Amino acid sequence: MASNAYHVANLRIDDLLREADRERLAKQAVAGARASGAIDAVGFRERLSRLIAGMPPVGPKPRLAGA
Repeated sequence: MASNAYHVANLRIDDLLREADRERLAKQAVAGARASGAIDAVGFRERLSRLIAGMPPVGPKPRLAGA
C-alpha cells in the first residue's frame, strides 16, 4: 500500500511541476510579446508612403468591374 501511495504522490508532483512550467512559459511568452519592440510593418509602410508623395499607397489594388 505504501508504495502505491508513494507512486501516486510522485505522479501528482510531476503533474504540478509540468503545469508550473507551462504557466511560466506562457507568462514569458506574453511578456516577450509586449517587450519585443517590433513595429507593425504594414502601418510603417503606410506612414512612410504618406510622407513620400511619389509612392502609391500600400494595400489591395482596386479591381476593374468585370475582372
